[in-house]
Amino acid sequence: MEGLKYSSDVNVLGKKEQQNGIIAFWKFMFCLLIILTHVGQEMKTDCKIIFACGSIAVDFFFLVSGYLLGKKALRSDNVPNGELYKSTFKFIWKKIKNFFPYFLIIYIIAFPIYYIVEDYTKDRAINTIFDLLFLENVALPRSSILGLAWYISAMLICMNVLYPLIVKYRKNFVYIIAPTIVVILLGYLGHKYHRLSNPWLWDGLTYNSTIRAFLELTLGVILYELVEKIKVQNWTRLARALFTLIEVVGYTSIFFISNIKDAHIKYDFVMLLILCICVSISFSEQSLLLKSSNNKLFYFLQKVSLPLYLNQMWIITLINYLSLKIGSGYLNYYKECILVIAIDLAVSIVLYYMIKIVLPRIKCIKKLFIS
Repeated sequence: MEGLKYSSDVNVLGKKEQQNGIIAFWKFMFCLLIILTHVGQEMKTDCKIIFACGSIAVDFFFLVSGYLLGKKALRSDNVPNGELYKSTFKFIWKKIKNFFPYFLIIYIIAFPIYYIVEDYTKDRAINTIFDLLFLENVALPRSSILGLAWYISAMLICMNVLYPLIVKYRKNFVYIIAPTIVVILLGYLGHKYHRLSNPWLWDGLTYNSTIRAFLELTLGVILYELVEKIKVQNWTRLARALFTLIEVVGYTSIFFISNIKDAHIKYDFVMLLILCICVSISFSEQSLLLKSSNNKLFYFLQKVSLPLYLNQMWIITLINYLSLKIGSGYLNYYKECILVIAIDLAVSIVLYYMIKIVLPRIKCIKKLFIS
């Protein structure tokens, strides 16, 4: 996934582009924000929790994914109409191949835990297969094992529509179609729900989260075009310092706002605007923090963000189950937050290196069957 699995790319000149360390850092931080939110939600107690509205972090990932989608599609070669399906399939298939190893291994780890803790019936257990098919965000009979895979499911569904439209219509999409989509969907979500975050709310044809993904991926494509305009300007050091201040204050403010009661209803669209501004500044490479942020630590944190995101729910579920079964009740909220993050980070690092080592060998095995 581009939002969680962003890496270096190749530009139009054939040169390898450097990763963006600022995006890498905040990707990791927003993963932590989501974890802190879910720890509190899953405890089901009246204890005071922090970042209760932290699911706004998902909007950051959608915007980043949309930006990278626009970058990929608008920089691609012209594709004849008769070949557009091949280009789209190749684009989506590459993403699925990147996600699937993580999905499979985490599914294998999480399945027995949920089977025992949630007391799965045979039918419910069988329906978990839809997680592995990236169909969690489709209204099929399901019993989620991966927990937060809805984000990836929604993203792939929407990208499968947006990518060919961008490749075909290019600037016409960015300047005509995309703004129309954004304005209509913003108005629809604002009028009907007064918020962005309702992932499992059925909207007649699809889940609310699919509409949200379509809106924010499209918005990310617009941000790509805006960033390209920002990059060509000769900004002074004073202007870059101002950009840096806005960027840091903006990202940090999301954490403070998400700690306000009912922030989703009050400030969802304000937070989305703040994220649009911050993501644009980060990708514009005008921030004074860019050089120091482009380091191996931030790049590594980015690499473990995907497993960190996918692992969290089975870890939270297992800890809550054991604390209720063995102990006298839920752990202290803050202690559980630290424990979940520590275990999740350790498991994610191991998983990352395991896939990094094993995957090339699987490709060698493939040659035994397909020449």
